[in-house]
Amino acid sequence: MKKILAAALALTMTVSGTALAETIKRVPGVDMDDLSNCEVRAGFTAADISGTDITASIYDEVAYDIADIAGLKVGDVIETSKGDVTVERLSADAGIEINGGLEEGGVTLLAEDENNRYTEVTMNADALILVGQARLALADTVAIRTYKMDDFMSPVGEGYDTIEVAAADAAGVMSGLAEKYYMDEFYPEQFFLTIENDQVTEITMEYMP
Repeated sequence: MKKILAAALALTMTVSGTALAETIKRVPGVDMDDLSNCEVRAGFTAADISGTDITASIYDEVAYDIADIAGLKVGDVIETSKGDVTVERLSADAGIEINGGLEEGGVTLLAEDENNRYTEVTMNADALILVGQARLALADTVAIRTYKMDDFMSPVGEGYDTIEVAAADAAGVMSGLAEKYYMDEFYPEQFFLTIENDQVTEITMEYMP
């Protein structure tokens, strides 16, 4: 699959001088009008959690239809986490590298064969884009899941440690987590919320290398 896509990209690059420029839009994965049952990347602080709800900034991965990227060419404009980027250079050596890729301040896309799409990446995670802010109700009991890490945030195994707390106690538990790992806030690259039937049922902290 990746070899076919790279060949298609190379062909596109050879004819880019005669083709009309296009604007490539990302494919939205989060519907801010319907957060009733989903998992979302979120940024927040312990102070954003009350006894009944949480106010969080909601983020989405920057993903593209695989056919759109197969047709990408010099001169096109692509929507990225950095804003709209005009394609000046393209290569397919390590994923799709736009304007030199990450190492040169450009954009790098990697194929996700299982999802039939490309995603923009940063040095150690998927790139994210802010799509809005939401005030979400907490379930009566919230599961707080943290990847198995020591006090220095190094992994000490696989999987998650999970504790279940009453909604009224969630802010205090998250404050303790922030203090343990010296966090001023919880970043969307590492935290996501699980929402079921319009209520947050899980807060998960992932390991981030």
